[in-house]
Amino acid sequence: MGEVAARRGPGPALIYYGLIVTAVVLIGSTTVLSWRALDDLEQAMQGVVHTHDVIAAASGIEATLGKAESAQRDYLLLGDERLLQTFEEVVLDLHRQLDELERLVDDSAAQTERARQLRSDIEDRLSVSRQAISMRQTQGIAEAIAYVRQGRGMTASALAREEARQFQREELRLLRSRQRMLDSYQGQTRTTIAFAIGFGLLAGTLGFGMMSRTQRMRLSQHRAELDAARARQASREKSAFLANMSHEIRTPMNAIFGFSQLLAERVRGEEERRYLRAIKASGKTLLALINDILDLSKIEAGKLDLRAVPTDPHEVIEGSLGMFAQMAADKRLSLRADVDPEVPEAILIDPTRLRQVLFNLIGNAVKYTERGGVVVRLAAEKADAEVEAVRLRLAVEDTGIGIRGEDLERIFDPFVRAEERRAGGSEASGTGLGLSITRRIVELMGGSISVQSMPSQGSTFTVELPHVPLSPEKPAATAAAEHTDMNRLRPARIMVVDDVALNRELIQAIFSDSHHEVITARDGVEAVSLARQHVPDVVLMDIRMPVMDGREAGAAIRSESTLSRVRLVALTASSMVGDERSLREDFDGYVRKPFAREDLYRELARFIPEVDTRDEVDTHEEVAPEQIARGAEREAVIGELRRLRQDVWPELSDSLAMREVRVFATDLVGLGQRAGAAALVAYGRRLAKSVDAFDVLNVESQLAQFPQQLREAGLPAQAEAQGR
Repeated sequence: MGEVAARRGPGPALIYYGLIVTAVVLIGSTTVLSWRALDDLEQAMQGVVHTHDVIAAASGIEATLGKAESAQRDYLLLGDERLLQTFEEVVLDLHRQLDELERLVDDSAAQTERARQLRSDIEDRLSVSRQAISMRQTQGIAEAIAYVRQGRGMTASALAREEARQFQREELRLLRSRQRMLDSYQGQTRTTIAFAIGFGLLAGTLGFGMMSRTQRMRLSQHRAELDAARARQASREKSAFLANMSHEIRTPMNAIFGFSQLLAERVRGEEERRYLRAIKASGKTLLALINDILDLSKIEAGKLDLRAVPTDPHEVIEGSLGMFAQMAADKRLSLRADVDPEVPEAILIDPTRLRQVLFNLIGNAVKYTERGGVVVRLAAEKADAEVEAVRLRLAVEDTGIGIRGEDLERIFDPFVRAEERRAGGSEASGTGLGLSITRRIVELMGGSISVQSMPSQGSTFTVELPHVPLSPEKPAATAAAEHTDMNRLRPARIMVVDDVALNRELIQAIFSDSHHEVITARDGVEAVSLARQHVPDVVLMDIRMPVMDGREAGAAIRSESTLSRVRLVALTASSMVGDERSLREDFDGYVRKPFAREDLYRELARFIPEVDTRDEVDTHEEVAPEQIARGAEREAVIGELRRLRQDVWPELSDSLAMREVRVFATDLVGLGQRAGAAALVAYGRRLAKSVDAFDVLNVESQLAQFPQQLREAGLPAQAEAQGR
């Protein structure tokens, strides 16, 4: 049977595709030859036309020169001024013809030089003519004719005519050459057309057979376009759904965070504080998951914006390391940065997204490392000698469990976590979106990210940003911490507008112990009415509300002339960048839910002046030990300080647990305010600032000063002794 198959030759499918390939090659070859022949033919025809134009121009110049000489002679003989005008018109026409001739022959150096010589000869002839005309006008006809008979004009005329004829002879030679080329191209064109007809018949036969295939392809393409349209619609619906869900989730999260913070300032039991910390940690985890999903959705929809501002990369890295300092200390890992001295102090980049990249990479490195440590390296080199930009190379190295080779290919895919890393224990959890979002953010910045890893030997994630502009301005200074005592703001009337009762109650609770007056409204209509009655200083306005939303209410308040000085601050759970930009245009301020007390204070401080606290700063000289309150309140404060000195302070000094130190500092501020001990209040605030700035060395130094601060606050000597 093999011999029979061999005798039958190739199958029909092979023949079909062979014919198609042959037809395509033949048609392509014919097309190329036809285009070349047509192009050559067109060039030859253009050359012939060009030659005719040059010959006509040279002949016209010769004829016009004769007209100029005739007008000159007639004027010399008759003296009629109209003949002089005719002469000047002919001369102008002659110059235009010379210009046109030079334009026609500018592609030939020899002809261009000949045209210049022709112009020079004609100018000599016209110069003689003008001199003769001038003599006719001033000295009479006899002198003019005698001047002409000297022969200078005749010589110039003869030279000019010879140059013009030389132009014609040269162009006639070119014309004959181009005519031969034209004949040759015509022959080639006829041959090509004959081949094209044959190839066309073959192509037509094949084309008829391919029509059905083309129709099937078009139908398939149409179906693909419909599928793509459905996918885009689904993406839009997904984005809208995620945005709405984010808003709905952030609204109750605002109450969870806000009331947790208020409770943390009031409870004193360690067990209750632990419960509150668990609530806040769980809430932050939930919020991080929401943000990851929203970021991925924004990236897929092309709506994730980058806002490049002057940024200090050193500060970004230090702050990012500080966020994981406690986590690394708990695992007894080293965590450090190695920054090249060439790294500039001011670059133009989106600091939020850069921190997000560092947060994901450092967080993973610490999470999956049990021994050794994590190093963040940053190097820079000049991107271009002529451009003020640098190439940044950021690497995060760890000595952790590593990644298997088969997982390296997909480690940056969404919802993927490598098997080796999932084996890392209970901490190896998450959505699997962090590295996917990191890669896409880096790509939006115009860079790339790669990974090198070996199981049990650690991993190195490297980010390359090839073109980061230098900033002409220095980055704005970052505050170490924010005040949270609302009494530091001068008394003000604040209106809270929100359709969710818990949100109104939360803000009322924040201001409950302050000297501010708080007015609440459930929707925009009630807000406008109450604003007319009470004229608040600041309105904290929710956006999504029934009856009248925040935008409409804000516009209505602004339209009232008596409310022109009211400041409007948008309170929104929206997480979309476009919404934030729009709200910042319509409102004086912006706070996103869930917010902390510091966020609210910072925004209000833009519109409400702070109380002068200079007397509270210099405490060592102005506050005496006797300032601590007397009686029962004094004993209660001393007892709480003694407990902190004996039970809390020694453990914090050893562990440097930043979250616990922050609670410790807040307690000291509260105790100092209860006792009227400004020195203790100032010390607690300094310690809180150092914690918020993740300044570990400063925190350790300030904790060591606690016993001295107790003495300065007026704690009796026996209480201090008991605490030793």
